[in-house]
Amino acid sequence: MALGPVLLGALIALDVDPMLSVLAIAGITNIGCNLTTYSHARNPLLMGYGYHTDGEWMKTGLVISIVGMIIFMTIGLLWWGVLGT
Repeated sequence: MALGPVLLGALIALDVDPMLSVLAIAGITNIGCNLTTYSHARNPLLMGYGYHTDGEWMKTGLVISIVGMIIFMTIGLLWWGVLGT
């Protein structure tokens, strides 16, 4: 992520715990990585062999991203709440 250091610097400047900042950035960028057709090295192979179309991949990636964000934002925040107390 190109803006990772900038975002990390902004979070630290706002007095957010550095470890929490790094984990949050890593989690959010990992959740959205399946959304596009060019996000992983395996995608050109899957597309080239005709396993799915670009549109199917985008729809599946969107569902995975939304479900991942829901899990991350509920279980993750509850976990951090338990660790922070």
